[in-house]
Amino acid sequence: MNVVMYLFISSPERKMLNTASLKMKKSKTENNSSQDTQHLPHLTKPSQKFPGDTHISKIELSLKEHIFYELNKKTRKGNDWRLLAERVGIEKTTIDTWQANKLENPMANVWLVWAQSPGATMRMVHRHLISPQMKNSLLARNVSDFYQVI
Repeated sequence: MNVVMYLFISSPERKMLNTASLKMKKSKTENNSSQDTQHLPHLTKPSQKFPGDTHISKIELSLKEHIFYELNKKTRKGNDWRLLAERVGIEKTTIDTWQANKLENPMANVWLVWAQSPGATMRMVHRHLISPQMKNSLLARNVSDFYQVI
């Protein structure tokens, strides 16, 4: 049984979370594996980069799905969705609850909570990814291929 802690998430955002979880479950049952690499969107660099101050709620969809896919993978070092959640100010108890409930797509929760902040920009996503704690230079490179973050 999956339980999602919504914090202060509005009804439309809750609906979006449920839809994202449903898509993940459907994909898992249809393909016998959740988040198969063959179902990842192909990342095609835009002809012109978008501004780095683009709010995360307006992110290019294939890049968002790619970020979710990569950060939903649990790592032993903990430099995954849990660290990003901590870095963007989500309380440790909330992170622990999401982890205990073994959510299919915890990054969707992180993203929706963080998106409430006006400072949640693609430049900040990039900075978090290249931080000494996260050290995710490959994913940061994907972000910099789409957005003027440097």
